[in-house]
Amino acid sequence: MCLFLAGLPAAWAEISAVVRPGHSFQTRATSLANGTTRVAASTDSQRRVLEICLDVLSDLRSWLPDAPNRAAILSHCKNETDRALRFTPVDSYLWTVLAWLELDLGETQRARDALETARALAPDEMWLAARRLPLSERLAARGIPDQRAAQDADLLVLAQSRSGIATLARRYLDEPIFRDRITKLVATLTDEEQRRFVRNVRVETQIRQDPIP
Repeated sequence: MCLFLAGLPAAWAEISAVVRPGHSFQTRATSLANGTTRVAASTDSQRRVLEICLDVLSDLRSWLPDAPNRAAILSHCKNETDRALRFTPVDSYLWTVLAWLELDLGETQRARDALETARALAPDEMWLAARRLPLSERLAARGIPDQRAAQDADLLVLAQSRSGIATLARRYLDEPIFRDRITKLVATLTDEEQRRFVRNVRVETQIRQDPIP
């Protein structure tokens, strides 16, 4: 009985990370601004809370004058990411989130350091490479040097999957300035992967020429 009671606070912390924020933008933003949504020890609770952070902060409604205080949400999410990293310091996802938040706070050098740590911990995870790439591009846009090699490495990771190659094909069509770079990267892939890339470009081109009515 004593062991059961001793475990209740930890169990409630895990449950709260799931149920407390609610499902609407308003309830989630309010919960974060008030600091009532917090990470717990499990990876699931940490990712759940931090995904809510990113969803809320990425929502244009977070900038509206009548929205819950965005600066308070950003500060709370940064603190919760730091807490999560104390629980799980080798989780690449947490370092990726930290890089995102540091960028939003204007801390570009800290964002770069966090992103480098994230990449070092899980260089070949496709879903993480997809999250790292736009952050690296934002860093480059803010004048942080030496991002090209890291971006190319993440692009090559993406190219190992069908969905990743489809993403590259769309960028090839959408960003003419990007085409030479993608062509050189695709040339390093296997013959089958190169053929898949070309097929995706053709399919995407056809879709754009003949949109579904």
